[in-house]
Amino acid sequence: MAKYLFALLGSLATLGALGTIFLPNPVHAALALIVALVATAGVYVVLSAPFVAVLQVAVYAGAIMVLFLFVVMLLNVQGRAGKRTVWMGLGVLGGGLMMVQILHLVRMLRMPSASVTVPGFGSPQAVSEFLFAKYAIPFELISVLLLVAIVGAVLLGRKEAPSGR
Repeated sequence: MAKYLFALLGSLATLGALGTIFLPNPVHAALALIVALVATAGVYVVLSAPFVAVLQVAVYAGAIMVLFLFVVMLLNVQGRAGKRTVWMGLGVLGGGLMMVQILHLVRMLRMPSASVTVPGFGSPQAVSEFLFAKYAIPFELISVLLLVAIVGAVLLGRKEAPSGR
């Protein structure tokens, strides 16, 4: 049963990711990304990592996507054609190559079933050891990067005051 649920959630995550790439409306694309992130959280639950699943929903589908939608609405971004088809073609080509590599690796490794996990996988202790001990500096650098992105979005979306005094 777990492998069928895993396949269903993986397919839903893939469809959400494809919607993120191919939907012309930026708000719809951001909503498709939320679907992909929530489906990924479901995959974590199937892999017996509920804490990581909660973090996935709270951090990515919650906070980060609210920021993305805020920036999209703040900047009033419209879907644009033109060079977009070239970039979509390159993205599809790159994604296809990556999928071939992943399938090759799965065949080589002969992965165990989803029910076999490492003890402590996805537990708060394991996540905190990686996040705040081993990867503390990258974690802080990413938080500064997000802060700079928010400030940049606000500055780009700011309306200039009329200078007719």
